[in-house]
Amino acid sequence: MAGWLRQGFHSLAGLRGLAADGMRRALERFPVTIAALFGLALSVSLNEANLLDDTLTEKGATFFVVAALTSLALRLAAEAGPFARARLIEAGGALALGAIASVQSSADYIPAMIVGALLLLIPAAASRSDRNDLPVVLGGLGFAAALGVLTLLIFAGGLSGTLASLRYLFGLPVPDRMFAQTWIWTGLFLAPLFALGRIPERGEVNLGGRILLDRAALALFDFGAFPLLIVYTLVLHAYAAKIAIAGELPRGQIGWMVLAYLLTLFGTLIVTAGHEREERPATSRFVMRYWPALVVGPMGLLFVSLYERVAAYGVTEERYLLGLAGLVVLVWAVMQLSARFRNDHRLLLLFGCTALIMASFGPWSAQSVSVSSQLSRFEASLAAFREGREEAEQQALGALTYLTRADAVERTVGEPLAVAESADTLQVYTRHFGLDPDSRRISRFEGFHRHDSQMMDLAGYDIMVRDVIVSDADQRIGGSVTSDPPPIVLAAREGGIVVTVGAQSATFALEADGQAIGIGEPFPPILDMQAGGRRIRLIVEHWSWSDPERDGSDALRRLHGSLLIRRADWRALRR
Repeated sequence: MAGWLRQGFHSLAGLRGLAADGMRRALERFPVTIAALFGLALSVSLNEANLLDDTLTEKGATFFVVAALTSLALRLAAEAGPFARARLIEAGGALALGAIASVQSSADYIPAMIVGALLLLIPAAASRSDRNDLPVVLGGLGFAAALGVLTLLIFAGGLSGTLASLRYLFGLPVPDRMFAQTWIWTGLFLAPLFALGRIPERGEVNLGGRILLDRAALALFDFGAFPLLIVYTLVLHAYAAKIAIAGELPRGQIGWMVLAYLLTLFGTLIVTAGHEREERPATSRFVMRYWPALVVGPMGLLFVSLYERVAAYGVTEERYLLGLAGLVVLVWAVMQLSARFRNDHRLLLLFGCTALIMASFGPWSAQSVSVSSQLSRFEASLAAFREGREEAEQQALGALTYLTRADAVERTVGEPLAVAESADTLQVYTRHFGLDPDSRRISRFEGFHRHDSQMMDLAGYDIMVRDVIVSDADQRIGGSVTSDPPPIVLAAREGGIVVTVGAQSATFALEADGQAIGIGEPFPPILDMQAGGRRIRLIVEHWSWSDPERDGSDALRRLHGSLLIRRADWRALRR
């Protein structure tokens, strides 16, 4: 027993020494970063205690986050390849970029783009002396981040559990604010401090790192990620071929699908770079060698989709960033023709970092370009509407809605309109230009009906199935309606709903009182439909239409409710 206790004390002492050593290393290597993290935790803590208002907290938190990431990137760059006045440059860069970000903290995209750029810069900076260091640097940073998360869960979770036990078991008055402060200081200061102490130094980068990756993770990429990437590539190329043959335009969300594909592809290539290709599976060697050719089809889809969306609805920050990502990948793919830059993934990270930073300010920024585009769209649509083209009203309302959200609606007039504090700015400007704000279809893209306390007429129907979901993908509805129920499938198709019971199918047109339900129009609470002598009734609870500006299609996305059918109409349901 004494030996067991002695061993336990030695283990605790060793863990304490390991933690203390990590803290000491972090303080020696990253003093500016740690100071910024302390400021971040302090500002959030004061806000939680109602000692600092939300606006100052937002600006302060933005400043400290950007300053911490900037100083970390510059410190790792100096360790990878020392340069003169490194500490001064680190502190100055952190202050400058943090100040720029805090000034722009009210903008939706700018702080996020700066943070994203710095996250790309950190691994590139840490491996700037040798391109082969990048995969292991990423592994070291990921391991340090995982330890930080583990520290958060252990310390904050354990302390919160202890405090909760004291309050519950002994009735001690532990205020809720103490729980919040525990998570704030652990999550924003203590856990990052411990993670910083675990970031490997330059001499430790290759210490077992490649052996660990070879033995543990490489098989996962070779037999999982690379084959799936090939399948994903084939799917995207097949869709591109379908568009080319049918002459139709790609769907609105294809850009984000291509971006996810590119992120997965380059993430896999970066992590597995530097390993011998000869002993790798054929699928891995194929992707690593021919990836520039593989991205041609997806890149074509991305740019065609962007062209179609921008031509129809103008530039937005999302479309700007998608196009920017496409340009970065395009430049990077062309650079693979040069042996000097081939497979140097640090340049890809640097290109992405530079592009995001450049897109954060100036007349070429994502916000400036988007606002200018939407202003042009609004002026053109308003002129067309005043010429009698009623369909242009939706375009004008869409552009005006964007400009209102971007705090740029005043640029549509010479002198800003007087808007009462309780008034809706969009409503005021909409009526000023003679537009009808109630016709904005976005307000009717979704709706619901409540039937909780209403009596329903079930006459003429003998089967009711609840919780039916109709969407643009086939949905099997549950519930036993006979002892041996046939499958009942509902699916949304253009202008109607296809009902399949067993081997029989029928298409019911979306009509209410003999009139077709148009795109974006609300559904009635009860929807009776007929087709080929069959009748069904839908008790509508919720519906949603696709947003053409966001989804790239005008279609019924989802219809939820209850289905009433007649047994006599379907052979599979007859007894």
